[in-house]
Amino acid sequence: MISDRVKLFGLGFVVTAFGFWLAFQFVEPAMPKTLRLATGSQSGAYYEYGQRYAELLAENGIKVELVVTQGSVANMNLLADPNSGIDAAFIQGGTANTKIEGLESLGSLYYEPLWVFTRATKKVTGLESLAGQRVAVGPEDSGTRALAIRLLHETGVEPANLTLLPLDASAAHAELKAGQIDAAMVLDSVHSNAVREMAADPNLTLMSFDRAEAYELRNRYLTGLRLPQGTISIRRNLPPRDVTLVAPAATLVVREDLHPGLVSLLLQAAEEIHGEGDVFEKAGEFPSPQMVEFPLNDQADHRYKNGPPLLQRYLPFWAVLLADRLKVMLVPLLTLLLPLGKFLPPVYRWRIRSRITRRYRDLVALEIAASQADAAQRPQLLERLDEIEQGVRAMRVPLDFADALYNLRGHVGVVRDGIGRLGGEG
Repeated sequence: MISDRVKLFGLGFVVTAFGFWLAFQFVEPAMPKTLRLATGSQSGAYYEYGQRYAELLAENGIKVELVVTQGSVANMNLLADPNSGIDAAFIQGGTANTKIEGLESLGSLYYEPLWVFTRATKKVTGLESLAGQRVAVGPEDSGTRALAIRLLHETGVEPANLTLLPLDASAAHAELKAGQIDAAMVLDSVHSNAVREMAADPNLTLMSFDRAEAYELRNRYLTGLRLPQGTISIRRNLPPRDVTLVAPAATLVVREDLHPGLVSLLLQAAEEIHGEGDVFEKAGEFPSPQMVEFPLNDQADHRYKNGPPLLQRYLPFWAVLLADRLKVMLVPLLTLLLPLGKFLPPVYRWRIRSRITRRYRDLVALEIAASQADAAQRPQLLERLDEIEQGVRAMRVPLDFADALYNLRGHVGVVRDGIGRLGGEG
């Protein structure tokens, strides 16, 4: 026979299990094992950085699929399309002209300088000198093209006043060497092979933005950068003079419904990849919550303000992820356990006392019946008393109730003596 203790605490377990299940419905689903990251062309910095992100996320069991695109504009359009399957993308600052719902920024990552190379035979003093020229400005959906057209327009040079060619950096260099074009506008890292090759080409000249501060004031996403003489190569003295560049910041943008675990891994990778600084960036300057066009992700905002979560500093990522999922369930679980812990013991004690009280009730009823009976009813009374006594002896109670049980047994004896005297009187 199932004891009262098992019944009551079994009920408590069922209630707790139901509460646990109910809370689990509000827990984030398990973290996906794949992430699709839109980069850019395979010759660009976005793709190179994408490979480094893929390596770091692979250490935590996440497979990153790099999606090659034409550049920032294409990346933004793919990310904004919920049917594209793109989870995250590198997007150049200044690309978004309108507000796009459903996208969040994880921060800016590094400066992307705009390099303007011209043939050395062309005298170029500023972007206005490119009027009437053949200029490579990157593929149609690239951030380079969007920025180039914007800055040319501000300078007074409209697309109709020059020939814009959709060439990437490598193709533009080849066309410049062949004399097929007059200039190339390239948005890329200082470590880009194409940039370094053009900087080293004696037949090309790197333009300096003498009005960089004016461009920066008119376009808040731009930053004026100084490239000191010899930075690219001290031995070859490249560039041969100080050059001023303008640069937007590369940013990492994700869909707002991206799993928090993947967001955390991307932020962790960004800190490791971009945190050390470079030619134009100081150590710790990036990643940064500044220079972003999309709303900052809540998790990223908290990390920038408070640093990595405490658990991430001491536990492997899988353990942190498990703890994050379980803590959502801890509050409703404690909400159930605390009142159950106070409620079940009194109920259990009441159940034990009620069993003893019920036997007392039967015993009192039998004693009253015996007081009104004669000797002829003695066998029936004893039979009923034997049933009560068997029930009492079969009772199992905690030690706290042993005194009540033994008192009950003693009172059974008292009633038996009374019935015995009834027989003696007959």
